[in-house]
Amino acid sequence: MTTSQSESLCPSKGIYFSIQPNIYWSDSFQRWLCFDRTLIDQILNDDTFRVHDFDIDQLTSRFNLDLKISSKILKLFPLAHEGDIHQELRKKFTIEINKNQKNALEVFKTEIQLVVQKIKNDCVNKEIDLIDLIHTAIKKSNAVIAGMPQLSNLNFSDLSRVLDDKTSIKKRVEINNYLEEVLDEMSSKMPYEDKIFHLALLAVGSSSLLGSLSDSLLLTLRCTPKGKFTNLSFDFDLPASGVSLLERVASKDIVISNVTILKDQKIQLYIESSGYQTNPMPQYSTTYFAAPTRHVCPGMKYSLDMWRIFSEAISSLDVSYELIDFNYRNGDSVFNFPTSIRVKID
Repeated sequence: MTTSQSESLCPSKGIYFSIQPNIYWSDSFQRWLCFDRTLIDQILNDDTFRVHDFDIDQLTSRFNLDLKISSKILKLFPLAHEGDIHQELRKKFTIEINKNQKNALEVFKTEIQLVVQKIKNDCVNKEIDLIDLIHTAIKKSNAVIAGMPQLSNLNFSDLSRVLDDKTSIKKRVEINNYLEEVLDEMSSKMPYEDKIFHLALLAVGSSSLLGSLSDSLLLTLRCTPKGKFTNLSFDFDLPASGVSLLERVASKDIVISNVTILKDQKIQLYIESSGYQTNPMPQYSTTYFAAPTRHVCPGMKYSLDMWRIFSEAISSLDVSYELIDFNYRNGDSVFNFPTSIRVKID
């Protein structure tokens, strides 16, 4: 089996988190990484640390780039703000998700049933990539949850890379050009700002939902790498989250746990670490909310319902499988999840 980004991934998340120092500087990530529950709580409640605003206006000015759409979308991400703005954006996202989730779940269930039938009818004695099969279902349902079902055939999983400050200028221009094309396909009757909002919801949802389901599936398969799908033990409370860390920036020099974090240095808080340090297959509630400071995702109920539908459908497959290989996403330190899960079907 293979993985990518060896620093951020290892054969077991529980093992990986358990062997990490409480906090350390990563040369490759160019930021501090924190895995200790107590320190995470301390940092989240310390006014010295502010939310990373992901502002790219300085970048666009410096290199004379037109990244207007990307910049506008970034400013609508709730995790890029705190206080009243954060709460207002969370509320807006939550209202849209709640309005559309019933229809989105129906679409997802229909598409996953098609996946199950395809595996039964076409994939016996073959090696297949489960991510390829479920990606379409997630794309279509995510377009519905974002209120844009007409965009269900478009791929938005790369859009969240705008959140990663290590994303190259070339990639940022590529993403912005793609967004311009998508805007042109959207209804001319829709106000421009509404289009930007729906694209922001698509960008966050595509990566977080694909990440939650794919990583949860991989964790489940790695517990039983060979057997029958009908015998798999699915934890119906998602064992993995697509948004598994938070990021903060120091507003001044500060000493934390005998290390000095300098002004403007970034720190990633691995809020799932406490869950995996106590259980190799933790429940979503103990993984995502393991940090003493609770963080509730606007799409939590929707993602849990998707996992229930998915796991029930997959566990109905009366065929044998063997986990052959898997790979994680490269070049993204914010949303890192499996992009390939190859299994052999018998």
